[in-house]
Amino acid sequence: MTGLLQSTFSQPETLYLLSIFVFALGFLYLLEQMIPRESGAYGSRAARNVAFLVGNALIKLFLPISLVAASLFGIFEQFGLLNMVKLGLWTKIILAWLVLDLFSYGLHRAFHHFSWLWRIHQVHHTDARLDVTTPFRTHPLELIITLCVKASIVLLFGMPLLGVILYEVIVAVMAIWVHANIRINQSLDRHLSWLLVTPNFHSLHHGATLEECKRNFGLVLTVWDRLFGTCSQITHDSDIKTKRIDVSEKKESIAALLLLPFGQAKR
Repeated sequence: MTGLLQSTFSQPETLYLLSIFVFALGFLYLLEQMIPRESGAYGSRAARNVAFLVGNALIKLFLPISLVAASLFGIFEQFGLLNMVKLGLWTKIILAWLVLDLFSYGLHRAFHHFSWLWRIHQVHHTDARLDVTTPFRTHPLELIITLCVKASIVLLFGMPLLGVILYEVIVAVMAIWVHANIRINQSLDRHLSWLLVTPNFHSLHHGATLEECKRNFGLVLTVWDRLFGTCSQITHDSDIKTKRIDVSEKKESIAALLLLPFGQAKR
């Protein structure tokens, strides 16, 4: 297993993924300056979000769990459903990607449905407004739970390494994209959101009411929300009002946000 983890972090694809992530972050940040949907400064809230990013990156680096490690283990041991059937590589990649995206949708719904999971996930919903730093505001416990669940899915289905790497690249970029403070033409947004999650589509999930927070759970594809009846569309940018869990400015410190799941959940 040690060799497996070492190979995980020595893969050239890791640097490639990081390069794509940095490029997407920089590009979408520039778009936020050019065509913002809402006005407002980044300020200390964005700095806190970046602190979460750094902390979670360190946790992920030393955590003995990763999607790539799970995929490599399945390949070496010929374990998992897709390693037991004869299908083309790209067929396996597409199937793996769809399964991962479906389970990501289901896990996101679970984080909102079960009170003990919501206590953790509510940290993400405390951000005062949405921008490219918002996806970084993730509690470490949510990161660990998500990694454990997704790694288990990768292992059980025997997902190919290339498919897992492509999925992680797409999810990293989409997480920034869907939270970006970017003004998009309504007609273009409606067409895009028939297949892909857009900033407007996901903004409703961070809406002004708890009912809106229980809609639009998808991160990449909107098909799951449409299939399972959790899809809502906005009619105009002015309909979007960012949901903010009631956390006072004084309690928005890193320590307070880390301790938030152990207090009273804001429902």
